Amino acid sequence: MRDALYLIDGYSLIYRAYFAHIRQPLLNREGQNSSAVYGFFLNIASKS
Repeated sequence: MRDALYLIDGYSLIYRAYFAHIRQPLLNREGQNSSAVYGFFLNIASKS
């Protein structure tokens, strides 16, 4: 059995996740926009 190698375009995923929530951004406790981080990890988790 071969091991799998995944190549991820992280910049593209972060860009898409950030602008997907541009009208209602996801904010952390300090008021910083965390949409890109959330969307990136959500996408990675859905692939595995």
